[in-house]
Amino acid sequence: MARRRRSGHKSGRGKSKAPLILGIVALVILGMVGGRMLSSRESSSAGVDKNFRISDYRKSASKLAGNRYRLEAKVEGVMSRRNDRLVVVSIPGNPKDERLPILVEEGAGGNVNLSRGKTYIFNVECRNGYDLNGDAINGVLVTRSIENKL
Repeated sequence: MARRRRSGHKSGRGKSKAPLILGIVALVILGMVGGRMLSSRESSSAGVDKNFRISDYRKSASKLAGNRYRLEAKVEGVMSRRNDRLVVVSIPGNPKDERLPILVEEGAGGNVNLSRGKTYIFNVECRNGYDLNGDAINGVLVTRSIENKL
């Protein structure tokens, strides 16, 4: 006697759990990546970029040429020269209370109006170059962009 096929579908039979498992794994991976991005954003916006050391900059700034940093700094003074500005900044938490010069080229500040006593986030690049007389200048911090600190 031949067996007849049942007309109902039993749950669990024939269904693969692979899509469910893959979905869970994908959510876990996305959560980990998102968490890392948030933590790196928080750490880089607080104070000095972990890779930037003022003592290294003072000792041999020319070795840092080409490196980019994100610095949270308070503006101590602004000096204009043609369309560029030289900004003197202090970095919070700096034990020696040293000040750094940062060159803000025309257009690099965007719509940010720099004011003495206010804190901004400077995205800078360390460069080597020459002054108007042709003399070498090593390790100048040049602003790529400026953000208002919220």
